[in-house]
Amino acid sequence: MELDKDTSDASRLTSHIEDEINLLDYLIVLLKRKKLVIGITLGAAAITAIIVFIMTPIYRAETRILPPQTGSSSIALSMLTQMSGVPDIASTALGLKTPGDLYVGMVKSRTIADRIIDRFELMKLYDTEYREDARKELLEDVLGAETDKNSGIITVSVDDKDPKRSAGMANAFVEELKNLTKGLAVTEAAQRRLFCEEQ
Repeated sequence: MELDKDTSDASRLTSHIEDEINLLDYLIVLLKRKKLVIGITLGAAAITAIIVFIMTPIYRAETRILPPQTGSSSIALSMLTQMSGVPDIASTALGLKTPGDLYVGMVKSRTIADRIIDRFELMKLYDTEYREDARKELLEDVLGAETDKNSGIITVSVDDKDPKRSAGMANAFVEELKNLTKGLAVTEAAQRRLFCEEQ
């Protein structure tokens, strides 16, 4: 019994010594190959620096808007709720939780995207033959629109290689959103006037 105990203690001591030797061996190998290790590190850093300088910088322009609140005259939201009849069900069915979500959906709409494509000649810029391809690139790769859940502020961002075009497109999205909501307001007023005249 004592012999087994002594044997197990000896084997533990031997494995511990081997671990220490292995670690020491690794350190010795690293010190012998320090030129290779430093060379690989500096080479990777140089390649990364070259790639960074060669890559075209992408500029992001952001603009923020505060949509009309639910209590004020939110024309687009009121039109949506009038068409559906039941505001909560309509907003839930469309995945809209706030008026901001509705405006984000309008910013990403096909109507506004097509106006931006025409305004900035994006089919030529993106070298696309079809409008659908330019629209897809604009909405998926260039445009970002989201609502801050706490403040309700909508952030519209545009990524582009040209900083002036990036800023111009971000502002153009807001202008086109304003024009679209004005158009909805005129349509709603015309419908109400027509209804009153018929009565």
